[in-house]
Amino acid sequence: QFRLISPECTLPEGGVFSLHDDIDNALEAIRAKSSGKIYAIGGSYGANNLVYYLGQNNKLNKKIEAAVSISNPYDMLICERMAEGTIFETLITFLEKNNFKSIRKNVEKCKGIDINTEFIANCDVMKAYDEEFTRKVLGFKSADDYYRNISAYNKIGDVDIPLLYVSSRDDGMTSCCAIPFDDIRLNDKSLLLVTDRGAHMCFISNEKLTEIRQWVIKPVFEFLNANRDMKTTI
Repeated sequence: QFRLISPECTLPEGGVFSLHDDIDNALEAIRAKSSGKIYAIGGSYGANNLVYYLGQNNKLNKKIEAAVSISNPYDMLICERMAEGTIFETLITFLEKNNFKSIRKNVEKCKGIDINTEFIANCDVMKAYDEEFTRKVLGFKSADDYYRNISAYNKIGDVDIPLLYVSSRDDGMTSCCAIPFDDIRLNDKSLLLVTDRGAHMCFISNEKLTEIRQWVIKPVFEFLNANRDMKTTI
């Protein structure tokens, strides 16, 4: 579970931790319990972190065989600017504040970092939340510094496993303006699927009025199964 939404959230001495070290530690725990190959699917912010991890860590010590990124923000600085003043900013800020309620006591116990928890509990702007909390616990100088350096586009060219990207042009939360088309195209192990409709993490099909399904699941597992079968036959 993502550390910053867990009621058992603890921060290291000094208050700073790495999202990508957390992913790596989780993968090590999985490998300790299973000898099978690992395939990964990430959505939204999780997709961003997964792709960054694959470009930075997985290249050195391959723990994931193939992966899928759905509704990735790619460039969080662009997406934050596009979200300003919209319902999406309001929704994200509400979710962040709601998650913070469950970890507030643990954060207040951490002596290695100066965080105004009262300000966070009452802020209504996403960037203000990230400026006071997120960027501090991740060790960045500012919210913009955090958005710029954590963005997946920085590592897309370094990913060296099969990776399917799925995005939608009508995604109001992670703007298609941020999709790094050329960087993905230049990586011969990456495949980009962009739909006209799908919104953010939805991709709903309603061919039958009585059945509403998330159609993206089918191509995602076809892609992962194809890579698994290819590995098996080689």
